[in-house]
Amino acid sequence: MMMLGQATRLPQTRSRVLLGHERSGIATWESELLARLGPSGVLVQHAYTAADVVRVVETETVHVALLSDAPRIDGLSVLRMIRTIDGSLPCVLIAAEPDRRWLEQALALRANSVFSPPIDAELMCRLVTRLLRERRGAPDELA
Repeated sequence: MMMLGQATRLPQTRSRVLLGHERSGIATWESELLARLGPSGVLVQHAYTAADVVRVVETETVHVALLSDAPRIDGLSVLRMIRTIDGSLPCVLIAAEPDRRWLEQALALRANSVFSPPIDAELMCRLVTRLLRERRGAPDELA
């Protein structure tokens, strides 16, 4: 019996990917990712600012985070904040022309991977699929 006013959290049945990026047109790799994950029941949630990304990680179940390094979402800063909330959340950074120092910081913050445009959609989809499986198990159709 559930008492009134008592909060209950339903079990999470769907894998969730958080896509932190600037509000702009969808890139080819994003379209491919959505096309492959959507039919398998994976929920892809968008966040357009660093504050939105952090809020989602704090308040919702996220299985993989893809973070762009852009003016409104500083990928390294957001990853640093995520690590204080969830030290094991798989995170992939997307950065245009990262330098060596930036890459070293990304590795120190345990980024699972770093991509630079142009992004190989097939490689990104395979990586996200593998990370989902490792985090909680993903549908076989994603193989």
